[in-house]
Order: sequence, then C-alpha cells, then structure tokens
Amino acid sequence: MVTRLEEGIQKRFVTIGSQLEFAVRERLQGNLPGMAAIAGLRQQLNAAMGVIDDFNRDMLRLVEDVKKETYFGIEFDLSPRTLERFSTLELIQALFKKRMQTYSVIRTTADLGEPKRGRY
Repeated sequence: MVTRLEEGIQKRFVTIGSQLEFAVRERLQGNLPGMAAIAGLRQQLNAAMGVIDDFNRDMLRLVEDVKKETYFGIEFDLSPRTLERFSTLELIQALFKKRMQTYSVIRTTADLGEPKRGRY
C-alpha cells in the first residue's frame, strides 16, 4: 500500500500540482490559460480523485481485515500440517469434540400451551 501511495498517487499529484502552479503563475501575469488546459487539469484531477477513492476503499478493507484478525483471531483447521499451532490442551479437547452439531428446538413457555392429559 505504501508503494502504491508513493509511486502512483503521490507522483500523480506532484505532476498535477506543477501544472496548477504554472496555470496560476500565467493567470497572475495576466495571461489567461486556454480552455483546453483547464479542461485537461480538471480531467486529471477527476482521475486522481478516482484513484484516491480506490486507494481509500482498499485501505479500509485492509484495516478491517487486520482488526478482525486482532480481535477475533485466525481460524486454523485441525490437520496434520497445522498440529504445531495448537497447544497440547487444545489437541486433547479436540479429541472429545462432537463431529456433528445436534439440532434442538427452543420455545418459550408461553408457546408450549397446557400439557396434554391422557388416560392412564
């Protein structure tokens, strides 16, 4: 991301900035910059804003991914290749873990109604 910022975005803004400075100097000397020059600068600034929006979006995704890893950790599958990542206690606990989750139905007591009375 740093390389992308330094190589792409910053260089683009330096180029546009020098063109803007030239246009301002010309204007202060009394020379009106051409409409084509102004349109070209406007187009370059719009393109630069698009690049910045893309960079900001990608940076936000990166920050969110790092945040997720920091707060929630990284999930590893238990396999022969990843055994060294688990403690002995975690490996023992994995032996007694259910392979399949059982399903249950949860209802409030108000949903159950009265018990059914049958003949005994």
